[in-house]
Amino acid sequence: MLEQPDVKSIPEGIRVHACLMLLAWGFCCPNGLLVTRHFKTEWPGRSFRKLKYWFTIHLLLQCFLLAFVIVAFMSVVVQLTGYSKLTKLPFSAHPALGFLAFFLTILGPFHSWMMITSTESRRSLFRNFHLCFGVLAHTLSVPLILIGFNLPTIGTGICSSRIYSGMYLSSLMFYAITEVVLEVVNYRILSKTRDLREKFSSTGLDVERVRTQIAHDPRHAKERAVEVLIDKEAPERQELQNGFCQIQALRVAKYFIYGIHLAVSFGIIFVLVIMVAGS
Repeated sequence: MLEQPDVKSIPEGIRVHACLMLLAWGFCCPNGLLVTRHFKTEWPGRSFRKLKYWFTIHLLLQCFLLAFVIVAFMSVVVQLTGYSKLTKLPFSAHPALGFLAFFLTILGPFHSWMMITSTESRRSLFRNFHLCFGVLAHTLSVPLILIGFNLPTIGTGICSSRIYSGMYLSSLMFYAITEVVLEVVNYRILSKTRDLREKFSSTGLDVERVRTQIAHDPRHAKERAVEVLIDKEAPERQELQNGFCQIQALRVAKYFIYGIHLAVSFGIIFVLVIMVAGS
C-alpha cells in the first residue's frame, strides 16, 4: 500500500496559491458576476463618488480578484522556481489552464478601460470581450480548482480531496440556484411592469417613471405611490398602488437573495481556506 504524503510537507507557496485562488474564484468572481447581471437597474439615482452602486461593488470585487490571482500566481512560480513538472493527466492540465485563466484575468482591466474610454461602437465590442473573457476565466476556474484539490500534495489526512471538492461544488450549486432564483424574480418584475403598462397606458401613466420614483425612497413606497397616483379613481389607484408595492417587494427580495449568497459563499470559501491553510 502506498504511503500518504506527510501533510506537513505541503509547501507554504502552494498553500498561499490555493487559498488565494479560492478567495478569488470562489467568492469574488461569482458575486461580481451576480451584481453585474442582475443589479444594473437597481439603486436608481444613487452613486458612490459618481459611480453607480452596482459598478462600485463589481469594481471592488474584481480588484480583489485581480490582486489575489496575481499574488497566487507569483507565489506558486516562486515556489516551483519556474513551470510545473507535472506530467500525468489531469494534473498536467492544471498549470496550462492556469496560465490561460491568468492571461484572461489580466485582460479584464484592459477591456474595462477600453470600454469606458472608447466610442459607442467600440464600447460594445470591448463590452462583449470583457463579458466573454470573464465568463471563460470563471468557467476554467472550476476544473482548475477541482484538479488542484486532487493534486498529490493537497487533500491528505483528515481533510481529504473529496471533502474539499464537495464543499466547493456545494458553493457552485448555491451560486447556480441563486442565478435561477434571481432570474425568476427579474421575470416577475418585468411581467408585473408590463401588465401595468398595458392596462394603464391609455391614461397617460408612465409606469417606469413611477417605479423609479418609488425606488428612490423604498422605505415609503406606499406613500410615494399615493402621491403619484392621487389623480386616479379609487379602484385604479388601489390597483396601481398594490402593483407598485409588489414590484418594490420583489426588488427588496433581490437584495435579500444577493445578501444571502454573499454570506453563504463567503462562509463556505472561508472554511475551505482555513482547512487548506491548516492542512
